[in-house]
Amino acid sequence: VAVGKSTMAIHLARQFPETFVCVPFASAAQETWIANINEAVREGKRSGDVTPSEIKQKFFWTPPVPETDALDDLVTELKEADVQLCTESVAFFLKFCGGHRSIFVAAMMWVKKMQGGTSWAFSQTVAKVRDSIGQGSWATGTILGALAESRGVKVNGDYSDLDVVPKEFIRLLCEGQGNLSDLSMRRELTIQGFVIPVTEGNAEFHQLDWAKPDATYAVANPILASYYRHQLESFRGLKVKVKDEHFVPVNCMDLLIRAMPYLTFAQVVSFAVDLESNSSLSVSDLPYEDQYTGAITHALQRLGYKASAPLNPRNGKVDVLVKIEQTAFSLECIMAKRGEQSHNEHRNRFDNENLTNYFNADHKALLTIGSVETVRERVRNTRADGVEIIGLMPNIAHTGYHVLYRGAAEGTDLVEYYVECDLVARALERNDRIRCIQKMSHINPPRLDQAFGTKVVWVRQLQKDDNDDLKFVGNAFQIDPAPS
Repeated sequence: VAVGKSTMAIHLARQFPETFVCVPFASAAQETWIANINEAVREGKRSGDVTPSEIKQKFFWTPPVPETDALDDLVTELKEADVQLCTESVAFFLKFCGGHRSIFVAAMMWVKKMQGGTSWAFSQTVAKVRDSIGQGSWATGTILGALAESRGVKVNGDYSDLDVVPKEFIRLLCEGQGNLSDLSMRRELTIQGFVIPVTEGNAEFHQLDWAKPDATYAVANPILASYYRHQLESFRGLKVKVKDEHFVPVNCMDLLIRAMPYLTFAQVVSFAVDLESNSSLSVSDLPYEDQYTGAITHALQRLGYKASAPLNPRNGKVDVLVKIEQTAFSLECIMAKRGEQSHNEHRNRFDNENLTNYFNADHKALLTIGSVETVRERVRNTRADGVEIIGLMPNIAHTGYHVLYRGAAEGTDLVEYYVECDLVARALERNDRIRCIQKMSHINPPRLDQAFGTKVVWVRQLQKDDNDDLKFVGNAFQIDPAPS
């Protein structure tokens, strides 16, 4: 479940009172459990409710993310809890937390502590978050450190130590969604919160079948993926790489799609913008193009590519320039809201012989970012003629991107993709499908005392009797240290 189990229990009891009852548990003692269950069932019968005698079907719940124009009630409820945020700030945090309710609650606890009874305007909210990120990834007291207090980010209990993080989860974390062959592992990783089943459509409830061996599972959410990638890289030397056979992209779209899974909202807004407004969102309620290009450049560098943003205006200040051996890739970025004339001006930079970073590139692309309707219009109407036209449209929680693509040849058909922000590089296949091309290249083995518990060895003496049979004699005693 994406949020706490108690939250789901309350939700089901309210929405489906004829089927579910909510049972309070004030104590973990067995007699308390039995008493509370019996009382809840009796109360349900008195009110006409019924409880199923056995669980015949299982469902995975994905709570919907509220739209920005439907946040008034949430803003009011937060104020009652002494969290003073405007509607725009609440919408910002929903995106920052990937639309995950439990992580959002952890963020609000951080806000309450930082505010100390004051209120934040939108510009203050953005500045506080960016400054906090700048203090260090996942450090105590920072916004990311606060998110790690949520079970939606850091799995606790038996898996709280990094040395016991299941290898099956690490494989999905590094290589992308896939199958889990062992039934018990499917249950364990899902219930613990490491992974979720991959579902189709936007329904709130999806039927779940543990016994289905070909079901696909993915890392639970982008924030959890970011946390474990950082922690495993820092403390167990985790390294990932693009597979050698897929390292060289065939065009700019193939290059960009490697970086897209790294463009989480938190990552994008962490890049500063040189603006007096101190806001991290443009007029389209999305980060600025400088932030997107900074995040794209950083992601490509992280994957081993020589990516840069040239600053010399004489050769052309293209937003992202990547050189692989003798091949150059140039990407120019613009927000879709800036209009058709601005798009044409940015596109025409590739035709200027004096701007060599644009003109001489082997592969060229114009990237436009915004809402679905506006981006679709820009992608359709902007001249290609040797330049790939790419449209990027983040979903409401910024956990994935819808992509529109027209090839460099004029008249090329429009192709659509969807890319999850799961920190796993993708590549294009010949049939216009997408595949994961990232793999784990190294991780330090777990420490045995952490992975399997401290070894304690007890010994007793063996002695032959009159029949030459071996029998234990004397008392057992502990060996310290235990032999390896």
